[in-house]
Amino acid sequence: MSETCRPAWDWTSFRLAAQEFWRNIFNVNIA
Repeated sequence: MSETCRPAWDWTSFRLAAQEFWRNIFNVNIA
């Protein structure tokens, strides 16, 4: 139960995944 204290790399990978996710959505909308 380490929900409150996640490692920094986990947050970074989450942000990178979110950026790729939104980038794909915007590419589909723009195309």
